[in-house]
Amino acid sequence: PSLLWLYIGRIFAGITGANMAVATAYVSDITPAHERAKRFGLLGAVFGIGFIAGPVIGGVLGEWNLHAPFFAAAFMNGINLIMTAVLLKESKHSNKMTEKVQEQSILKKLSYLITQPNMAPLLGIFLIITLVSQVPATLWVIYGQDRYGWSIFIAGVSLASYGICHSIAQAFAIAPMVKRFGEKNTLLCGIACDAIGLLLLSIAVEEWVPFALLPLFALGGVAVPALQAMMSRGIS
Repeated sequence: PSLLWLYIGRIFAGITGANMAVATAYVSDITPAHERAKRFGLLGAVFGIGFIAGPVIGGVLGEWNLHAPFFAAAFMNGINLIMTAVLLKESKHSNKMTEKVQEQSILKKLSYLITQPNMAPLLGIFLIITLVSQVPATLWVIYGQDRYGWSIFIAGVSLASYGICHSIAQAFAIAPMVKRFGEKNTLLCGIACDAIGLLLLSIAVEEWVPFALLPLFALGGVAVPALQAMMSRGIS
């Protein structure tokens, strides 16, 4: 085992990491436009449930053997692959229009998206949110270990705690917020919560502060379903 193999594994994980995008597209296909923000939120809640169990399992197995979490993840991904292949039906039947779109190059598809009304700024916002979200996702455990001396188990507990907050926010906050404030204001609220949370995290010195900020980060997660609903309506 070496660091090189870890990098290779992460490269393959990145190449095969489009499952969330496909799941989002699937939900968009089978959901009326006015219900999409809520459904995207529920999809995020399901993701959060996995985020609860995954870090706990990884933390427990990691304390026992550093290789065990990777084998467990590979096994569960295999089960997921089989279930998807056997149980999931195609959301839309192929037609001449979809075949024509599929035959287009990536550049043509991107050009088509950008030319849709208001789509270019939405894509820009989505790009920035995605980039920003990778910072805590990548550095959270390292930051906790370096600054607060977290063990693997505590790091796993922190991620699981975030998963709980995230699931609650995605399942119960998005629909009422969109109904009351609209998709745009919900998006702005989510971005503001993330910005404030990251700023406070950067100056926090007490070990309890990251845990106290988890609900704020979870509330920041309402931005993505609202944005996805706006984008899906723009290309429907």
